[in-house]
Amino acid sequence: MDQKLLLHLYDAVLEYIDTGVHAVDPAGKTIIYNRKMREIEGMELEDLLDKNIMDVFQFHDEESTLLKVLRTKEPECNKRQKYINIKGKEINTINDSHPVFYNGEIIGAIEIVKDVTRLEQVVQNRLQRDMQTGCAFSDLTGENPEFANAVHQAKKMAGTMLPVLIIGEAGTGKETFAHCMHHDSEVSGKPFFLLSCNSYESGQLEEIVFGTHGDRGILDDPGIGTIFFDELTAFSVPLQQRLLHIIRERNQLQDKTLPRLIFGTCLDPIDAAAGGKLLKNLYYELAGNAIFIPALKNRLEDVPLLASKFLKEYNELLGVSVQSISEGVFGLFSQYDWPGNVRELKYVIESAVRNADDAERLDINHMPSLFRKKTFEKAEELLIQRGRELKPFDDYMTEAEIYYLQKALNLHNHNITKTAESLKMSRQNLQYRIRKYGLLDKN
Repeated sequence: MDQKLLLHLYDAVLEYIDTGVHAVDPAGKTIIYNRKMREIEGMELEDLLDKNIMDVFQFHDEESTLLKVLRTKEPECNKRQKYINIKGKEINTINDSHPVFYNGEIIGAIEIVKDVTRLEQVVQNRLQRDMQTGCAFSDLTGENPEFANAVHQAKKMAGTMLPVLIIGEAGTGKETFAHCMHHDSEVSGKPFFLLSCNSYESGQLEEIVFGTHGDRGILDDPGIGTIFFDELTAFSVPLQQRLLHIIRERNQLQDKTLPRLIFGTCLDPIDAAAGGKLLKNLYYELAGNAIFIPALKNRLEDVPLLASKFLKEYNELLGVSVQSISEGVFGLFSQYDWPGNVRELKYVIESAVRNADDAERLDINHMPSLFRKKTFEKAEELLIQRGRELKPFDDYMTEAEIYYLQKALNLHNHNITKTAESLKMSRQNLQYRIRKYGLLDKN
């Protein structure tokens, strides 16, 4: 067979097989990334092509199995790996990774990947049915006004049986809010059921939710207290139409023996409705009971509170005693956009605690490598504009000082005392610099 046809055939096999395949060159840059792998990791080829893995993913152990076999030149089979992609999505896989040699020289590595993310979600769904949730509103952390308003709305809605729509980016805490509402509701004595809608095909969703062939679905299961549908737009429009009919019917009957319904979506519901992903009438039905959770980048004043909370949690979980987090780390936190939101912050703290060994304080060197790389690059772009001549040193230092003072003020919600304490300077010194640079006017 002609070599070009044979290569085309190999490409087709890679694209059609239902197993993830990821190959890298000796430098760890992606050269093969098939369809199934893109589905598993929620990425596109252009997100990885010719990039090092560590530029795109954050690994709990700081080393991917692919890079490990490149380094050791030994295969790693049936290895569990948990990591987070650049979009904040957590991924769980089982990998077979092999170095590839040609004429005795290593030319790359290839990884065969099984996705266990969905399997874990299915198992979690079943566990949630039998587990009494202990999450309460008092466990929610944040002083941001928008976040506080979301908590206030959720508390009000918890006492009703009305369906609720929770809106927020991935990782903002929609499931946590749903748990809290269940905990404060009349059905708290029954199990909480989490349904990760994106994990199922449309036909599977229909069977689980509505039932088939005389078997009832979860909607009619009186043994369930609350059902949280994680990503409403995963339902097809016909299934959304059925949901709308049931919601309207239940709003009239007010039957408290049936499960309470809470829906979540990562998408802007107005855009989703305009784009045909969300049935407009269903959105209108739920809009009056909608709760919006702000992205973490829009509530940066809450980052220190959350980070301290997670530090305490992982100290207890991992049996360590890291006492504090350095101001340098909080400085990086205030510069970061947090695409993975609270979930990503929690992961960063967990990774840092694991890296801290016997240290009493989390410093910048304990942070995950991808997080450090991205925050440093952003700071560099703000202070040094590529393609232009470097500024005089005094001008550069003035810009850096202004930038850092603005970040510190924003971090402490413009509280002069707290900002001065965090910067280890007097209030008078800080106020002088605020007046000198006109920072209050700029804000």
